[in-house]
Amino acid sequence: MKRSVLSACAAIVQKEIEFYAGFTCLEYDVNDENTMRVAGTGIFRSIIYANENQPYSAIEQAKTDRKPVFVRNRNSSICRKCSTNRICTGKAEVVVPLYIRQAFLGTLSVLCYDEKIHKDMLEHTEYYKNLAVHVGQVITRIAESYLLEDALHVTEHALSDLVDSMEDGAVLIENRRVSKVNKNARIQMQRMGIGEELFRETVKVIKRRNSNWLDMRAENRSIRLHAKHQIFDSEFLMGKRLEYVVLEQNLVTEQSYFQDASRNLSLDYFEGTSEVLTKMKKNVMKISEISRYMVIQGERGLGKEMWVKAIHNSGRYAQQELVIFDCNAFSDLNFANQVFDEETGIFCGRDITVCLKEIPRLPYWLQLKLADNITLLENHNIRLIATTLEDLSKMADHNAFSKRLFNLFYPAILCIPPIRERDMDIDYYIQKYLIYYQDFEKKKVACSSRALTMLKNHSWPGNFKQMEQVLSYLISINTSGIITEEDVLRLPDFKQNDGPFNLKEQERQLIQKALQRFTGPYGKQAAADALGISKATLYRKIQEYRLDEA
Repeated sequence: MKRSVLSACAAIVQKEIEFYAGFTCLEYDVNDENTMRVAGTGIFRSIIYANENQPYSAIEQAKTDRKPVFVRNRNSSICRKCSTNRICTGKAEVVVPLYIRQAFLGTLSVLCYDEKIHKDMLEHTEYYKNLAVHVGQVITRIAESYLLEDALHVTEHALSDLVDSMEDGAVLIENRRVSKVNKNARIQMQRMGIGEELFRETVKVIKRRNSNWLDMRAENRSIRLHAKHQIFDSEFLMGKRLEYVVLEQNLVTEQSYFQDASRNLSLDYFEGTSEVLTKMKKNVMKISEISRYMVIQGERGLGKEMWVKAIHNSGRYAQQELVIFDCNAFSDLNFANQVFDEETGIFCGRDITVCLKEIPRLPYWLQLKLADNITLLENHNIRLIATTLEDLSKMADHNAFSKRLFNLFYPAILCIPPIRERDMDIDYYIQKYLIYYQDFEKKKVACSSRALTMLKNHSWPGNFKQMEQVLSYLISINTSGIITEEDVLRLPDFKQNDGPFNLKEQERQLIQKALQRFTGPYGKQAAADALGISKATLYRKIQEYRLDEA
């Protein structure tokens, strides 16, 4: 059986429905065109890739009618026809058919297993239908993106073959980096004195009325190649821009650096009027000028990578290349090769700024190797910025982080304040996101005074990212034109009369759930990975909350 589109992008779909399940206390079940379950939450997660095979179910009716089906309870006629009626424990569900134009992708089922939520579903049927349709649209966009990316891969291969076959000198550029140079272009460039180092550097195609230029930059040298014509420009597909250019022979000029658009990000990007933010910006300006090694520390959702880019552009290292490595995304060996290889590694003697995201995730032996390499390269103009969710000082004290590496960063450790400590900024960003997502969704949605008060008083443990997701969600599913107190209360984190948010208690509950979920000899490591913390931090938290006694 041919692999379905939803099956191919199941991992991304799974993450999305888990996000909505956490918000809504409902369960989500995604089936492809062959009624094969490809993603699910709750009880459905354990039976992914099981074939439903229910010809009389709500799934079949939604596919036939091409519109959402609302099943009020298990006594409805459609449930009595379903082959799983006797064993099904769901209270109610909404089934949404998923289509891209005329092509049927599968179905999304949103199910309720809680009596209170069931009552709410019966009273606010349209709300839950709109919710299911909204999540279905998200899944459809994921599928469309997958199909676009698949088509883009075909285009890339075809263009690569075309570049090789051209008699003229031809260059294929991907995201402003040369990805392919054919034999004749290589010969032309060598005659012009352009070496291999330029093939890896930033490229910019400048369009003029009578000609095109390719700007290529390496170290202190910038080259302008004159292009005969630009055959292909994909604009932007799936985050990639493909440009295919045929070169004029023997036309090259030296020029000064061109300004990369990514260099425009500055500290002005971080808006707000709170005293703590103003103080943070002043500290950043001072430290970015004098420190080669620094740490950006803060909770999730605070935009640490954006702070890194703004710091890079603000200081004396702004002309250097910025390379960002996510320590979660590489295996230990792959990271070691990318960073420390004598010929191709990022620390092979060139002037560069390197950002290591989530540096505590590096194993201890790589932390020591990193400290050794930085010490050996003191004479080179290398800058290192690290980001972390955790307190490196405490980790170093507990031998969970290399003290040698920590001492290289100390005292240039910048702590981004969470949004709950910036009262004046909370109101500003709520209004900003409300305006933005009204424009994005192309509809007018007001916020009642009581709902607005609840949003302002919330502690936002997920910071800006959570705030943006919540307001996007509230606006996208709204049909009445006003966000009410009841809309906000439906979100799990917003409960009436709960008093101030207890961050410690939520952390304890999250750790306890992770420990219950992951057991066995490798359970602690799996739980730490799921929580996004190191194993050493997990052990400290277990002792702090006395979870080993539970």
